[in-house]
Amino acid sequence: MQNDNTFGPSGCSALHSSLHSTAYKIISQADRGHPADTVLRETFKRLRVFNADETRAISNAVFTYFRWRGFLDVSDDIEAQFREAFKLAAQFERDPFSLTDEDLRAKTVPDWIATELETEIDWFRTLQRPPNLWLRAKRGQGTLLANKLLAEQRLLPDSLVYPGTEDLFRTPEFHAGEFELQDISSQAVSLICAPQPGETWWDACAGEGGKLLHLSELMENQGLIWASDRAE
Repeated sequence: MQNDNTFGPSGCSALHSSLHSTAYKIISQADRGHPADTVLRETFKRLRVFNADETRAISNAVFTYFRWRGFLDVSDDIEAQFREAFKLAAQFERDPFSLTDEDLRAKTVPDWIATELETEIDWFRTLQRPPNLWLRAKRGQGTLLANKLLAEQRLLPDSLVYPGTEDLFRTPEFHAGEFELQDISSQAVSLICAPQPGETWWDACAGEGGKLLHLSELMENQGLIWASDRAE
């Protein structure tokens, strides 16, 4: 998700009302059984009326809201909550230490996290930042793809951070199968598994198939992969 101020505090009131209403509807429909990212994709697929800048603005608005929801007064109307969320996001971007450690620990994640995990305060600050957009290049092609897309190689040879705003699904590199959009943590899972050609693996949390594709590539398309997911 790229940082985009189109839906920010100063631009929120000027934004077209259809974008406002779409963002609000997505938030109202999102719940435990319907994650916000799934609702977003289904909404954009169904409507097909927004351009890339508009979909980016709506997505940014929705995820900014959820990122800061623990700090919001849910008794306020949704417009006021949006404004407060973007105000907090802008404040945090200027100074990540403007919020106290106590507030971050109390409001960033559910209460049960503290009983299950040992956490450092830096982790909480990381959660409040818009995430990087990670790409996984075809095996051995990280440097070449980084040069093509003006992306930055990080952590792993074929892992790239894309800083731009272009719709990557429309690029010739994507259509040629030169990369997948995949978070760095998901990329690491397959590498830790280190599957070998001819083996049998079970991807028990397959989602949309990103790790399955990565496992297959590492296995040189030789072997068997079972894939399942709890969400139908």
